[in-house]
Amino acid sequence: EYGPCVCVCIHSSTARLQREAGRIGFSLETVNYKLRATLDTLNVQVGVDKCPSTWYPYDYIYCPFAERVHKHKLFKKPGELEGSCKMFTSRHRSELALSIITAPIEQGGAKIYVDSLIHRKKLIACFQPNEDDLLIQIKADVFHVLTMPWAVPVGKIRAYYGEKIAMYGHI
Repeated sequence: EYGPCVCVCIHSSTARLQREAGRIGFSLETVNYKLRATLDTLNVQVGVDKCPSTWYPYDYIYCPFAERVHKHKLFKKPGELEGSCKMFTSRHRSELALSIITAPIEQGGAKIYVDSLIHRKKLIACFQPNEDDLLIQIKADVFHVLTMPWAVPVGKIRAYYGEKIAMYGHI
Protein backbone atom coordinates (compact mmCIF):
# COMPACT_ATOMS: atom_id res chain seq x y z
CA GLU A 1 0.00 0.00 0.00
CA TYR A 2 1.21 3.44 -0.91
CA GLY A 3 0.71 6.46 1.30
CA PRO A 4 -1.39 9.48 0.40
CA CYS A 5 -0.86 11.31 -2.87
CA VAL A 6 0.26 14.91 -2.41
CA CYS A 7 -0.57 17.45 -5.11
CA VAL A 8 1.25 20.76 -5.25
CA CYS A 9 -0.43 24.02 -6.25
CA ILE A 10 1.88 26.98 -6.69
CA HIS A 11 0.77 30.61 -6.88
CA SER A 12 3.42 32.78 -8.43
CA SER A 13 3.87 36.14 -10.07
CA THR A 14 4.09 36.43 -13.84
CA ALA A 15 7.72 37.54 -13.61
CA ARG A 16 8.62 34.51 -11.48
CA LEU A 17 6.90 32.11 -13.87
CA GLN A 18 8.76 33.73 -16.78
CA ARG A 19 12.07 33.20 -14.96
CA GLU A 20 11.30 29.56 -14.18
CA ALA A 21 10.11 28.98 -17.75
CA GLY A 22 13.47 30.30 -18.95
CA ARG A 23 15.25 27.89 -16.61
CA ILE A 24 13.46 24.87 -18.13
CA GLY A 25 13.73 26.24 -21.67
CA PHE A 26 10.02 26.92 -22.20
CA SER A 27 8.58 30.07 -23.75
CA LEU A 28 5.75 31.21 -21.50
CA GLU A 29 3.68 33.99 -23.02
CA THR A 30 1.70 36.11 -20.60
CA VAL A 31 0.11 39.23 -22.03
CA ASN A 32 -2.13 40.70 -19.34
CA TYR A 33 -4.49 42.75 -21.50
CA LYS A 34 -5.18 39.77 -23.81
CA LEU A 35 -5.72 37.48 -20.83
CA ARG A 36 -7.98 40.01 -19.15
CA ALA A 37 -10.14 40.32 -22.29
CA THR A 38 -10.30 36.54 -22.71
CA LEU A 39 -11.33 36.02 -19.09
CA ASP A 40 -14.03 38.66 -19.40
CA THR A 41 -15.48 37.19 -22.61
CA LEU A 42 -15.53 33.68 -21.14
CA ASN A 43 -17.07 34.85 -17.84
CA VAL A 44 -14.27 33.19 -15.89
CA GLN A 45 -14.08 34.21 -12.27
CA VAL A 46 -10.59 34.93 -11.02
CA GLY A 47 -10.23 33.02 -7.78
CA VAL A 48 -9.22 35.82 -5.44
CA ASP A 49 -11.97 34.67 -3.05
CA LYS A 50 -10.59 31.12 -2.99
CA CYS A 51 -7.04 32.29 -2.46
CA PRO A 52 -7.05 35.69 -0.73
CA SER A 53 -4.20 37.83 -1.97
CA THR A 54 -3.07 41.44 -2.17
CA TRP A 55 -1.94 40.88 -5.77
CA TYR A 56 -3.73 42.36 -8.74
CA PRO A 57 -6.01 39.47 -9.80
CA TYR A 58 -5.22 39.38 -13.51
CA ASP A 59 -1.48 39.14 -12.88
CA TYR A 60 -1.90 36.12 -10.62
CA ILE A 61 -4.61 34.03 -12.16
CA TYR A 62 -6.03 31.14 -10.22
CA CYS A 63 -8.54 29.05 -12.09
CA PRO A 64 -8.98 25.31 -12.53
CA PHE A 65 -7.60 23.69 -15.65
CA ALA A 66 -10.60 23.17 -17.94
CA GLU A 67 -11.00 20.58 -20.66
CA ARG A 68 -13.92 22.54 -22.12
CA VAL A 69 -13.10 23.75 -25.61
CA HIS A 70 -14.37 27.31 -25.14
CA LYS A 71 -11.84 27.83 -22.31
CA HIS A 72 -8.78 26.62 -24.25
CA LYS A 73 -7.80 30.22 -25.01
CA LEU A 74 -6.80 30.61 -21.35
CA PHE A 75 -3.91 28.17 -21.60
CA LYS A 76 -0.53 28.44 -23.29
CA LYS A 77 -0.37 26.32 -26.40
CA PRO A 78 2.80 24.36 -27.18
CA GLY A 79 5.06 24.91 -30.18
CA GLU A 80 5.16 23.04 -33.48
CA LEU A 81 7.23 20.14 -32.13
CA GLU A 82 4.34 19.40 -29.82
CA GLY A 83 1.75 19.57 -32.57
CA SER A 84 -0.41 16.81 -31.09
CA CYS A 85 -0.71 18.69 -27.79
CA LYS A 86 -3.64 21.06 -27.66
CA MET A 87 -2.66 23.22 -24.67
CA PHE A 88 -0.08 24.03 -22.02
CA THR A 89 0.91 20.44 -21.24
CA SER A 90 1.05 18.84 -17.81
CA ARG A 91 4.75 18.18 -18.39
CA HIS A 92 5.45 21.91 -18.69
CA ARG A 93 3.22 22.72 -15.73
CA SER A 94 5.00 20.13 -13.59
CA GLU A 95 8.46 21.27 -14.75
CA LEU A 96 7.61 24.83 -13.72
CA ALA A 97 6.33 23.65 -10.33
CA LEU A 98 9.36 21.41 -9.76
CA SER A 99 11.73 24.21 -10.73
CA ILE A 100 10.12 26.50 -8.15
CA ILE A 101 10.10 23.77 -5.47
CA THR A 102 13.77 22.89 -5.95
CA ALA A 103 15.12 26.43 -6.55
CA PRO A 104 17.36 27.92 -3.84
CA ILE A 105 15.70 30.09 -1.21
CA GLU A 106 17.72 33.11 -2.42
CA GLN A 107 15.87 32.81 -5.74
CA GLY A 108 12.49 32.52 -4.03
CA GLY A 109 12.29 28.73 -4.18
CA ALA A 110 11.57 26.22 -1.43
CA LYS A 111 14.92 24.37 -1.79
CA ILE A 112 13.29 20.98 -1.36
CA TYR A 113 15.59 18.12 -2.30
CA VAL A 114 13.14 15.87 -4.14
CA ASP A 115 15.79 13.30 -5.15
CA SER A 116 16.98 13.02 -1.56
CA LEU A 117 13.41 12.54 -0.29
CA ILE A 118 12.86 9.76 -2.84
CA HIS A 119 16.21 8.14 -1.93
CA ARG A 120 15.31 8.20 1.79
CA LYS A 121 11.88 6.72 0.95
CA LYS A 122 10.07 9.76 2.37
CA LEU A 123 8.59 10.33 -1.08
CA ILE A 124 7.69 7.48 -3.44
CA ALA A 125 7.76 9.36 -6.73
CA CYS A 126 7.47 12.76 -8.35
CA PHE A 127 5.68 12.89 -11.69
CA GLN A 128 3.17 14.83 -13.73
CA PRO A 129 -0.38 13.60 -14.30
CA ASN A 130 -1.00 11.79 -17.57
CA GLU A 131 -2.90 13.31 -20.43
CA ASP A 132 -4.68 10.22 -21.67
CA ASP A 133 -5.59 11.42 -25.16
CA LEU A 134 -1.95 12.24 -25.94
CA LEU A 135 -0.71 8.96 -24.49
CA ILE A 136 -3.20 6.98 -26.58
CA GLN A 137 -2.05 8.77 -29.74
CA ILE A 138 1.65 8.19 -28.96
CA LYS A 139 1.06 4.50 -28.23
CA ALA A 140 -0.90 4.13 -31.46
CA ASP A 141 1.94 5.74 -33.44
CA VAL A 142 4.72 3.73 -31.77
CA PHE A 143 3.07 0.32 -31.61
CA HIS A 144 1.54 0.41 -35.06
CA VAL A 145 2.49 -2.80 -36.91
CA LEU A 146 4.10 -0.95 -39.83
CA THR A 147 6.14 1.53 -37.74
CA MET A 148 9.82 1.11 -38.52
CA PRO A 149 12.41 2.10 -35.88
CA TRP A 150 13.41 5.19 -37.87
CA ALA A 151 9.75 6.28 -38.09
CA VAL A 152 9.10 6.39 -34.33
CA PRO A 153 7.55 9.80 -33.51
CA VAL A 154 10.41 11.05 -31.34
CA GLY A 155 9.06 14.62 -31.35
CA LYS A 156 5.74 13.53 -29.85
CA ILE A 157 7.48 11.32 -27.27
CA ARG A 158 9.81 14.18 -26.32
CA ALA A 159 6.87 16.58 -26.02
CA TYR A 160 4.91 14.21 -23.78
CA TYR A 161 7.52 12.50 -21.61
CA GLY A 162 10.41 14.93 -21.78
CA GLU A 163 13.76 14.99 -23.49
CA LYS A 164 15.53 12.20 -21.60
CA ILE A 165 13.09 9.40 -22.36
CA ALA A 166 12.92 10.41 -26.01
CA MET A 167 16.72 10.28 -26.21
CA TYR A 168 16.93 6.84 -24.56
CA GLY A 169 14.18 5.50 -26.76
CA HIS A 170 15.89 6.77 -29.90
CA ILE A 171 19.33 5.18 -29.29
